Amino acid sequence: MEERNFSKAYLSNLNVNLIIADYIHCDDSWKYKTYIPPFNKFYYIIEGNGWVKTGDKSLFPKKGDLVIVPANKPHAFSYINDNYYKKYWCHFTATIGDKNLFDIFDFPNLINITDDKDWIEGKFLQLVRYDREEDVSSVLKAKSVLLDIIAYFLDSINVKKLRVSKSPSIEKLEKILSYIDRHLAESITVEQLANIAHLQVNYFIKFFRLHIGNTPMNYVKRQRLEKSKQFLINSDLAISEIGQRVGYNEVSHFSNQFKNYTGITPTVYRKQRENKL
Repeated sequence: MEERNFSKAYLSNLNVNLIIADYIHCDDSWKYKTYIPPFNKFYYIIEGNGWVKTGDKSLFPKKGDLVIVPANKPHAFSYINDNYYKKYWCHFTATIGDKNLFDIFDFPNLINITDDKDWIEGKFLQLVRYDREEDVSSVLKAKSVLLDIIAYFLDSINVKKLRVSKSPSIEKLEKILSYIDRHLAESITVEQLANIAHLQVNYFIKFFRLHIGNTPMNYVKRQRLEKSKQFLINSDLAISEIGQRVGYNEVSHFSNQFKNYTGITPTVYRKQRENKL
């Protein structure tokens, strides 16, 4: 599996939660010696100068900079020359399975917003508002905005520079996801996947859920059906042929699984997409 496809498969399982969001005009109390935050932070700088340390990196964010401070890494900050920051900020979690997003991928810690300042400021205003609201739906709206900001961050960097932080567990997972991606037309069992990972079945299921947040076979089913959506949109293949290419030999079984997943049949899905083109 190409690293870009692996990243896409991994990111599809991202779960985010807003802890707190606000706007602040800092003063001389905005300084802190090194500590380790249990959550991630976003800073969006409106004006001012300061210093931010995260891990072994020292940053000097300025107007228009969006800063990511990952959780569980040494963190310190301070103002410079009494030119205090005005900034939006939030604390949040972003996990895939049991792993922090910023431990899995090597994100840059800072990007400068040039053409979309009004858009990004609007997103932070929304976060602040949703954090203060008591509506039941506000938590879902905050999740949506957080995902928008993370997606913007991804779109703003050279995707080739986004690298998976390789560890033995990540390399093992990449091998498993690659196997699934290449064998969707075939029968795939949890025993096969466990053998590839050199793990006992029960431990493998726990390992997979820890990293992906789903069971192996539920993940396989989702990948089959997501792949079938691509075929329906981008090819003229018969429904039965598409089903076979994603591991369903019986067209009725494929249609039932697809409808359970999307709410509509493959035929209706294709017609709807054709009408939108």
